[in-house]
Amino acid sequence: VVGEERVRAEPEAAARIVRLCGGIPLALRIAGARLAARPGLALSDLAGRLADATRRLDLLEYADLAVRAGIAVSHQHLHEEPAGRDAAHLLALLGALELPTHTPAASAALAGWPQPRAEAALERLLDARLLEPAGPDRYQFHDLVRLYAREHRPAEQERASAVRRALHHYLATAKQADSVVDAGAVDFGHFSVEQPGEGLTTLQAANEWVERERDNLLAAVRQATGDTTDQTAAFLANVTQWLFDRRGWFSELIEVSEVALRSTRDWTAKALLHQGLASVQHQLGRFPESLDNLMEGLACWDRAGLPDRKAGLYNDLGIVYAMMGRHDDALAAQEQALAITARTGRADHEAYIRNNRVHVYYRQGRCAEAVEEARRVVAMTEKLDDIGSLGVARDTLADACRANGMLAEAVDEYRHAIELQRAAGFTLYLAVSNWWLGHTLHDLGRPEEAWACWRESLDLLRKARLLTPAEVTAYLAQPVPDTPEPVRNQL
Repeated sequence: VVGEERVRAEPEAAARIVRLCGGIPLALRIAGARLAARPGLALSDLAGRLADATRRLDLLEYADLAVRAGIAVSHQHLHEEPAGRDAAHLLALLGALELPTHTPAASAALAGWPQPRAEAALERLLDARLLEPAGPDRYQFHDLVRLYAREHRPAEQERASAVRRALHHYLATAKQADSVVDAGAVDFGHFSVEQPGEGLTTLQAANEWVERERDNLLAAVRQATGDTTDQTAAFLANVTQWLFDRRGWFSELIEVSEVALRSTRDWTAKALLHQGLASVQHQLGRFPESLDNLMEGLACWDRAGLPDRKAGLYNDLGIVYAMMGRHDDALAAQEQALAITARTGRADHEAYIRNNRVHVYYRQGRCAEAVEEARRVVAMTEKLDDIGSLGVARDTLADACRANGMLAEAVDEYRHAIELQRAAGFTLYLAVSNWWLGHTLHDLGRPEEAWACWRESLDLLRKARLLTPAEVTAYLAQPVPDTPEPVRNQL
């Protein structure tokens, strides 16, 4: 339609037009007709105009051809069918929810329906080719249908209520996942969750849900930040921080956390978000930025009138100081954290703080004390019914044993830690334990076993997007691999 010469002259622009049209024959026919009618119009100019989502459907009209009208016919047919009215209504509601994929559970919350009713409506939209399959029990819009659905969003009050239900569905389910994976690390305090969420009762179910919903959780936080009068975004961002932190999913976390931080006026929410941001930054080796966020978080707890909530921040402050070689400052911060846990009686918090103190001890050369304290922490953590934390405690004991020259015991403890962390889904910590197990085995003269551990660690870091494939290849080419930065940045 356009002519081979114009396409050969701008192949990248031609490919971009195809992508923006979603490969839909009618959309491509209209784009081609526009270009054919205007021989002087560059393909790159049309691609630039189509990139504006607010104008795309207007541009995909020419003479008696229109993508919008084609989608509207299918939508109207649903309205006219008694069995299709739910699907027609759900299409408009989905247009208000800015998620990459849609599930029956989240769609049920969005519409305020029982899940079977929502699932039937989703299937009807699939049959009408207004949704596409995106995996088991998961659906997605074609880009052009999404734009049409956004144009047909319900009135503001209904839209806001529906979106809030969907966001609180994600908040409730993420909180449930956190309670299973990490023994409820996130405390929402006075903030109430308005939806029941999905019932996640096992580690496997919780970890699988987090894996499936990674992109939707990030998108939900971004959408929630649009309402600066509500705290949903802040608490959704905070629980997402904890779920992603254990997996090393850092790249998107800083962006959504900073957006959520700017959108909230609640001091409790701000304190939690500063702590989460500090954790991500220290694990990326950005220690000054991490310290800044920790100090801001401490000030937020004071402004909230909740000074006994500062134990976690003092604990994290100790971690960052230890990573910076400021061991005396690290111990002082940990003592402040322990003083708070003595008042609150939180045995789990005490165990976390003591666990991190072990790392300071052996860095100071106090290796025997480190081993003794690490064994105490393992005994404390065994009483908590939290296999993820127990895996961390056993990894710390392994580190202390390795520093003290107790290599055979270190191997056993690393293997215990790896088993527990694998079950808990703590991907990043699993990579770290494998790395140092590899070094311990290498020191024991067992190079083949060492390389098996290093390869697994590098593969985990690649899957978490903390290393590129090229970086992994470079490490594998070394006689004894240098320690990757994501491992070095862990206490």
